[in-house]
Amino acid sequence: MKKNVSKPLEDLDFHDFEISPIWVFALDEEANDDQDETWVKPLMSTRNLTFDWYEAYILLRTNKNHLPVFARVDIAGLTLDDIWMKADDGTPVELKNTDAELPMILVSDISIEGKENVRFVVTSDKESAIIHEEDKKLFKKRTWWQRLLGR
Repeated sequence: MKKNVSKPLEDLDFHDFEISPIWVFALDEEANDDQDETWVKPLMSTRNLTFDWYEAYILLRTNKNHLPVFARVDIAGLTLDDIWMKADDGTPVELKNTDAELPMILVSDISIEGKENVRFVVTSDKESAIIHEEDKKLFKKRTWWQRLLGR
């Protein structure tokens, strides 16, 4: 795959995260006939995801054995969902369809608002994860208008 090429979300896999650890929705490309709002593209300019992006797919690792994981992060809520692990054959498999043991903590491979190694705790249904209680205090809650004005 060439760099800076968009692709459908359902085609995203672990090889794509070698190009960039952050994939954002390609909403600026929706005018293309073959694309819609479900297409994503690599964010090549940074390894720091800011509140400006709202949501993105990011690379993470499990805290115990450092297995790669990717998930959709909701920046405003600092939560994860649509969590995928690497199967033995290298293909993505949804975390909820694995026998992965809980509790599980996922650690970001990128910075979020300048904070490195942000931790998320996977919920009991394995469908989502919330920011680790200790990491929550690193982030100051901002209103929508503060985010809009960059404050």
